[in-house]
Amino acid sequence: MFNYILDLLVLASIFAVVAVGLNLQAGVSGLPNFGIVLFFGIGAYGAGLATKASLPWTVGLLGAVLVATAAALLLGRLSGSLPGTYWGIATLAIAEAVRVILFNQDSVFGGAQGIGGVSLPFASLPERTRLILCLLVMIAILAVCLAISQRLIGTQFGRALRLQREQPELAASLGHDLIGVRTAILIISGAMAAAAGVFYAHYIAYTGTSELEMATTITVWTMVVVGGIGNSYGVVLGALLIQTLYSTSRFLGEALNLSADRTASLRIMLIGFALFGFLMLKNDGLLPERLRKIRA
Repeated sequence: MFNYILDLLVLASIFAVVAVGLNLQAGVSGLPNFGIVLFFGIGAYGAGLATKASLPWTVGLLGAVLVATAAALLLGRLSGSLPGTYWGIATLAIAEAVRVILFNQDSVFGGAQGIGGVSLPFASLPERTRLILCLLVMIAILAVCLAISQRLIGTQFGRALRLQREQPELAASLGHDLIGVRTAILIISGAMAAAAGVFYAHYIAYTGTSELEMATTITVWTMVVVGGIGNSYGVVLGALLIQTLYSTSRFLGEALNLSADRTASLRIMLIGFALFGFLMLKNDGLLPERLRKIRA
């Protein structure tokens, strides 16, 4: 049972890093990115390819972050001038196009089978010790991402992000480079998601196109909405709650004697109910965004 709790916390920490990055875009900047899994997948495949080439995990991490940065820069420049709704559709389409390409590319990316045998961290240690060390590593990474997020939000750059979210025309009239701001925040959040993808692939010893599916996008978005869009600490709480719901629903499937496919569908259905419920009843989340008030 203790190992199960540790495993749940490790996975929650990994997806909390992705949620913190998404919150910088959707919550702070007002950019509905439905392709955040693209960067998560870049990280996961970076870990898989590094293992396949017998390279250290640090090479996979560095390569994934660099590729994610380049992808974010390209994506920001290509669709940077699009309004928020069209931006969301564009990111979704690009992520899905990449998923289809990877799914049909066997020689390098493993196609539908993905890349197995990704090196496990601390593999020589006992299972409980390995899980504890993985959790400590992910907590440290999450703490760094939270510190970066909070630092950005509290600066002039963060205020420019919020102004772009609330009054984009005013932000442009004041001389803010909207495309540059959008691209910068996409690079930062993309690097976070890529780093999380690297550690996710190493943790489960596998990477495949499942990391790029729409279900992953919905799950991360639900974490942000449930926790409190715009609040970095809130999305971490949301990640913990939704990952707990996702993991424990497996036992519900076993209790109902459902097949593996139906259990997976049940999990997604429960995530959908959670998202719908919070949107209807408490759309500001458990920890709503708090804007700092400055006296005139």
